[in-house]
Amino acid sequence: MKNSERIILMSLFNTSESITKIKLVKLLFLFSMEGFDSTFSFLPYKYGPFSFQLYRNISALSHAGWMDEELLKIHDDKKEDALNEIRMLPKMTRDNLVNTYQRYGRLSEKEILKIVYAKYPEFTFRSKMLLEKAPQPVAPISIYTIGYEGISIDAFLNTLLQKGLSRLIDVRRNPISRKWGFAKSTLSGLCDKVGIDYLHFPELGISLAQRMNITTKEDYDKLFYSYEKNYLPLHKHTVKNVLSLMEQTPSALVCMEADVQMCHRGRLASMLNKMSDIQVVHLSAK
Repeated sequence: MKNSERIILMSLFNTSESITKIKLVKLLFLFSMEGFDSTFSFLPYKYGPFSFQLYRNISALSHAGWMDEELLKIHDDKKEDALNEIRMLPKMTRDNLVNTYQRYGRLSEKEILKIVYAKYPEFTFRSKMLLEKAPQPVAPISIYTIGYEGISIDAFLNTLLQKGLSRLIDVRRNPISRKWGFAKSTLSGLCDKVGIDYLHFPELGISLAQRMNITTKEDYDKLFYSYEKNYLPLHKHTVKNVLSLMEQTPSALVCMEADVQMCHRGRLASMLNKMSDIQVVHLSAK
């Protein structure tokens, strides 16, 4: 079992009654922010801070028979097993979660929402609630790039939203990923949920075969030099299309590698810059 699932079990273990998903999400948001716990990341959504990964963990626990997904209450016959799983969490995690629940656990959903909205307005600008919320950021037009290596889908999308980006331009040749959230179909769907336009241009990617046996910085430099000087000129129409899109709306080129020096998106961004004089900004989601 993952620690993220154990944290959910611990959150529900001592509750005599079921709680709503909204309250659970907000309590774990406060646990993450005030307990400096990085298990979950959050992004602004319909009711303030939200985590797609947390919801996925809830579904996994439900399908494994630990609890009902809607009632959010551990089944009685699973209480002892749940306690054994909870004991496997680091002591600091357990202590910080206890502190969060001692401080906020007895408050109503409405009271917790008011606290979250007041203390963390940067997570409220996409909210549909009537509570006071922050204005949505809008980034200046630049050639933004970002990689998702080493981060969760929630942290990735939160970076885009907090920076004020509204379009993601995927330049992977094969948009698949072992990490949940980053395969094309899932990423496109999640982007749509948070109001980010998703477009994919596989012809601007580098094939896996070309990356075979590439191990050194020199190998990568040679590959990317060839990509910029020989390959991209063959796709001028697509490159111009991408530039037009980036001139219209704050957009980011996305690929996997965190280090732009190890990714072809840096060379694509350089070409777009030469064609337009628009500033290049490499973002980090960490």
